[in-house]
Amino acid sequence: MLSFEKKVKQLLCCLLLFAISFHSSAQSKRNKLNHIRINLSGKKFDGLNLVTTVEGNVKLSFPGDSKDGSAWDFTYPDSIYEQIRYFDINNKKDADTSANIVALSTILGSDTLLCSAFHFSRGDIIFNASFSRVNAYPDMRFLKKDGTEGSRTEYEYQFFMSKVKDTELLSAMEGIKIRHSYFLKFTGTYEESLKKYIALTQKYPDSYSLIAGMAGRLSYYKSTADVESVFNLFSTKIKNSYYGKEIARNLAFKHFDNAMLLPWNSDQPEAIVTHPDKPTLVIFSASWCAPCHKQLPIVREIKQKLGGQLDVVYISIDDKNTLASWKKMTEDGEIPGRSLLAIHQMQQIKKKYFVQTIPYSFLVYPGGDLAVLNVSIEADKQKIYQLMNKGSK
Repeated sequence: MLSFEKKVKQLLCCLLLFAISFHSSAQSKRNKLNHIRINLSGKKFDGLNLVTTVEGNVKLSFPGDSKDGSAWDFTYPDSIYEQIRYFDINNKKDADTSANIVALSTILGSDTLLCSAFHFSRGDIIFNASFSRVNAYPDMRFLKKDGTEGSRTEYEYQFFMSKVKDTELLSAMEGIKIRHSYFLKFTGTYEESLKKYIALTQKYPDSYSLIAGMAGRLSYYKSTADVESVFNLFSTKIKNSYYGKEIARNLAFKHFDNAMLLPWNSDQPEAIVTHPDKPTLVIFSASWCAPCHKQLPIVREIKQKLGGQLDVVYISIDDKNTLASWKKMTEDGEIPGRSLLAIHQMQQIKKKYFVQTIPYSFLVYPGGDLAVLNVSIEADKQKIYQLMNKGSK
């Protein structure tokens, strides 16, 4: 029989091996790389980058490798995959006077699908595409690293794929075709568009592309019920993905979590809601936002009619380049309410309160419950008056 000491040593040895194995596995997952190989026949490039746009519209560029200018290999970390909104393939550089963009097309049934912002399946993939045509777009403005604007010609090289085997890429191409979650007027009525989005989500319930696109355009939906009608069609795997969890968090966004921000004229932070015993109308805005300016008279009317019964607080998402304009608007009395700045916590505040487009507002009730509303819509404006037991004239 083994002595007690030997048993302990064996146990410790097993635990050590387990710890090493676990650490190695975790390290491997963290360092895992995904590879994309693209064979572009009929056109050679001197250089191409795989660009991933992740949350906050942050772009991460990964240079491609090619021996002949046609077959390209791209590598990017798997750890960012679930935060990728879309992929681009281009050679855009800060000092370029011209830039090349790769666009992919295919035919599906009677439809021609074309996109230059796409999505790929997770892991390693390979596909072939043949050059078909090029479109030139002169005088395209772009922002240089030094903050100044430049102008260049951008060339869109279209490559045709006879068959798309990657379902993630196909779902992205079909999603762009119908403008999934955009609700643009030229694609039909709101109700017609919603039916298309439902049908496409049913077709691709495992699509990271569709869930990422939807997460960035929730404010385009008219109601929570409409969001749920699409979201509930995704698979459990996609609902538990990064953007799936963001949409779930948005659907649960029914109670206000206060935050401290700087007033426009002070270095002493204050709470967004300062009187939790009365309703507070919270409005996200900016000096450069034309629709926000059009909304100011409506908010001013509401404030004048309700007086001290309702607190109104504006939160500016102006950056350092436009902040002075916002401060001048406040100083001149154009802002009908308290004026706070999100400049030092921009991404955190946007994410915390789901600010995707502006103007964006919600009403915080006494006790902390909230309702997202748009005071430019008459029915939403009336909700505020009804809460105060007043009618608008």
